[in-house]
Amino acid sequence: MIEKIIAIVMFAYAIIILPYTIFSLDNNLEASFFIKKIMQELIAALFKYGIDGKLYINIGNDTPSPINNNKVDVIIANHYTGSIDIMIIINILHHYNIYTYNFIYNKNNVNYIPGLGLVLKSSYDINVHDYKNIAKIIKKINVCNSKQFMIIFPEGSITNYSSCIEKAQKYSRENNIHIYNNLLVPRIKGLYVLLNELNKQDKLGSIWNFTLTNNQDNYYAHIRKLYLNNFNNYNILKKNIYNIWKDKDNILENNHKIKYKQIYLRNNYYYFILTIFIICMQTMILFKLRYFILFLMHIIYHYIY
Repeated sequence: MIEKIIAIVMFAYAIIILPYTIFSLDNNLEASFFIKKIMQELIAALFKYGIDGKLYINIGNDTPSPINNNKVDVIIANHYTGSIDIMIIINILHHYNIYTYNFIYNKNNVNYIPGLGLVLKSSYDINVHDYKNIAKIIKKINVCNSKQFMIIFPEGSITNYSSCIEKAQKYSRENNIHIYNNLLVPRIKGLYVLLNELNKQDKLGSIWNFTLTNNQDNYYAHIRKLYLNNFNNYNILKKNIYNIWKDKDNILENNHKIKYKQIYLRNNYYYFILTIFIICMQTMILFKLRYFILFLMHIIYHYIY
């Protein structure tokens, strides 16, 4: 119980305080990646010590790789388990030594979460509603020498899952779409723009299908490499994604029949020591009022300009 409390408190506090490092370094992009790597270690620790349950995967012959080939891999995932989905994917990437990941998110208010918003605005994470900047952000990805992954949840945001399922099934009946028992109808526009822009700039790497679910506090990820074509045809892409969602729905229906192997999460204690040191130093600085005001001014300036 004590381990859980320490893990949760440390994680929450670090997410708020660590992004201040962005304003202490000259390169905001590199700073954001540095913070993401620390957060990834903290998420692994939080999942290991702060959450009951284990993580299992079923993966085919192809596995995500951190080897840089100047391409951007895309992860397409369902949003079945709410906010835990993000933790599951980050832990899987951590398992395969992948540390440069970015999210395609669809909530404007995420930008205003203390700490997290600063990281999102300083790295390659993309607000799906900001279509005009997708091309610009993808063009900048060459700046980084490490392998990049883009993570997108086509189902969009989820509040009450049962209520959302009910609305999705009603929408499917009214629009002659396959009715999913466990999933929402995927929204294609953000994925369509992302794949087309990556393809246009010759940066599209592998596409991965992550099917996520949970059962009695155990979490499962069914991972397969996808082979999609005709990115420039919206209707064909939509049909393909709808079919992929049928397969996902079938996997969720028969998840108890699938064989999974457990992922044993490891931790790099060097990052924990470094995190504790940074948090202690920044906390001491913030206790001085003039530095706290400077910190607030940085945040205000960042969001306005």
